[in-house]
Amino acid sequence: MKSSIILAAGLGKRVREYSLDLPKPLIEVNGKPFIEYSINIMEELGFEEIFINVHYKSDGLTAVELGKYFGAQVLAAARGKEKLKIAQEFGADVLIDTNTDNLVEVVKSLGGADVVYDPIGGELFKEAMRACKPEAKILTIGFASGDIPLIAANHLLVKNLSVIGLNWGGYLKFNPTVLSNSLRELMELYKQEKLTPHISHIYPFSETTAALELIKNRKSTGKVVVKI
Repeated sequence: MKSSIILAAGLGKRVREYSLDLPKPLIEVNGKPFIEYSINIMEELGFEEIFINVHYKSDGLTAVELGKYFGAQVLAAARGKEKLKIAQEFGADVLIDTNTDNLVEVVKSLGGADVVYDPIGGELFKEAMRACKPEAKILTIGFASGDIPLIAANHLLVKNLSVIGLNWGGYLKFNPTVLSNSLRELMELYKQEKLTPHISHIYPFSETTAALELIKNRKSTGKVVVKI
């Protein structure tokens, strides 16, 4: 059985809405591509430990909950104690402060990563690759950091690594059933109270600008909701 996954959760993408007999707000809060693919990865490969970069959105918190649901030990990384405290409340077993801790050293000390889930790119991608075990899989989702990393093919060769692109929009075009089935499973977990959407701020429509500034300045610890 494999030992660990890195899930680096960053900026989410708006999700296509499906006709389901479930609360619409949850689709908008938790219906993120990384969550759905995480379900498939964890079920098919049976992991014991998961490393999650919580970043500053609630997506990573849902990844923590999914990891615990599948019986994994969850390692969560985020900037600052406040965000890590929330990750711990959602079930994270090991906390890594990227402001002070060496991500590579911590992950390697726990055996290395089997899967990297990275929508961040930049230095985090490079560190995650260094923390991988042989035969690890790296899922590249996006580049929230603004830095698109260049991949050294010889590193992939030496450690037998696989880099896999995962494009949400692509599935909507060529295989939407994958998304709808995964979303239904997520909704079922929500109904069972296995998933708890984390909304850190709620603003009236008149304060939309303040809500956007909060996100821009990375001050939120979960979803920011604007009421209309």
